[in-house]
Amino acid sequence: MNKQIFIAGNPRKTDISKHLKRVIEWAGMNQIGLSVDASLKEPLKSNYPDLNYINLKSISSETDMVLTFGGDGTILYTANQIVEKEIPILGLNLGGLGFLADINVDELINAMEFILHNEYNIEYRNILQIHAEASGETRYAINDVVFDKAGFQRVIEIQVYLDNTFINGYIADGLIISTPTGSTGYNLSSGGPIVLPGTGVNIINPICPHSLTARPLVVPANKEITVHVNTEFDHFICHTDGQEFGTFKTGSSFKIRTAPYQLKLIKLPERDFFKTIRDKLRWGHDFRNKKRWSYGS
Repeated sequence: MNKQIFIAGNPRKTDISKHLKRVIEWAGMNQIGLSVDASLKEPLKSNYPDLNYINLKSISSETDMVLTFGGDGTILYTANQIVEKEIPILGLNLGGLGFLADINVDELINAMEFILHNEYNIEYRNILQIHAEASGETRYAINDVVFDKAGFQRVIEIQVYLDNTFINGYIADGLIISTPTGSTGYNLSSGGPIVLPGTGVNIINPICPHSLTARPLVVPANKEITVHVNTEFDHFICHTDGQEFGTFKTGSSFKIRTAPYQLKLIKLPERDFFKTIRDKLRWGHDFRNKKRWSYGS
């Protein structure tokens, strides 16, 4: 049976239509079933009026994979829209760093050949499920959930529990709860650890705590985290994966646990996490430009 591929992307990215056309032509030559997110119809409809344009949320669960054109933000947005369908995603990078979207567009056709011949692996990443008790709303986060003081100059008070056991109370600008996938993002910028993807943990990381001893904490992913937020002002903000979940009143509580769904990322040969952080973050780079010791020589 021929593969069924769905294309999603950020229509604001420069030259995206050029790269989309390359995939469409390749799919036609290789008898690949193709459907495209309706948000990408405008730059394509004149040349490809008969393509199957559908809304991202309406994607069939029988789809073999999703190709995203953009950056990590495009993957995060796409995955959140189809989280319950758990369709594997391959990210083509038209953005900046590209931790999740780690295939550059000059590798596009080569990457598609790997896909055609099933020469790839699937990485499974945990997702956070965030439940706001006051509103009853639930959101999902692949990278992190952030509780923020909403621009006020004063710190906020955050109490954190792990499976109903009190961990700590933080006086801080905010709090990050991060997955291993999100550990190289806001968590890292706030002094948190880099955690290998697939590790069964989450990270609790206060933002600018007014304390010399409040440090990031790594906790098991199978434990439920409860967060209570208080502020002398009447509200604060919660973000999931950089998108606003909502503005909440002081005293609000949240339950955060590992979701029953996982993000499935397609990884091509010769790609690994440590190479990515060496290349993208210059991790371990010797800025002295001196020759390293040659041990054993």
